Amino acid sequence: MRLARALAAGGTAAVVGLLAPGTASAATGLPDPSAPRPTVATAAKVYVYREGQQTSFVAFRVWSGNGTGITATNLAYARAWCTRCRAVSVSLQVVVQGHVPGLDTAQRSPVVRLRNLARADTSGYRGVAVARAYQLVALSRHQLTLTSAARTQLTGIERRMRQVAAGPGTAAQLTSRLDALAAEATAVVRRGVVQAAH
Repeated sequence: MRLARALAAGGTAAVVGLLAPGTASAATGLPDPSAPRPTVATAAKVYVYREGQQTSFVAFRVWSGNGTGITATNLAYARAWCTRCRAVSVSLQVVVQGHVPGLDTAQRSPVVRLRNLARADTSGYRGVAVARAYQLVALSRHQLTLTSAARTQLTGIERRMRQVAAGPGTAAQLTSRLDALAAEATAVVRRGVVQAAH
């Protein structure tokens, strides 16, 4: 199991890779990276320019599939170009991809492309901009599925993220609350991804 964090200007992008039990052996043969594969895109963008304006948006997507690889992009962008204003943008993307060809022990495959970006922009204004992009990715050489209980729990976490994003607090407080909910979502995905029956 691997957890990697990458920082983007003004926000945090977190990518969680999960390797299902029994998938640690290297794959034989490499798939064609130019072969067609599903594309999943999730984006939350908030632009605020007026004094006193407070806007938030939470994008949420759960995608599950098996075979052919995946291209997944997750983006959160918040712009607050004003002094007494607030823009909060959150994107939570869960990708469960089983039967990934060419997956090695480090969870790399030429047919898996992940992009996760978060950016908060105030351009020198004193407004509050918060951008959080959470991309949770489960990969395996075996067929995977996400349990219905996990999907229900993730929907509940999304609802709570919407409440936090629209609620009161400083940028640091909002970030802390959202990161705590993302940690809950990570735990749900870790428990809820199972090997699919053939």
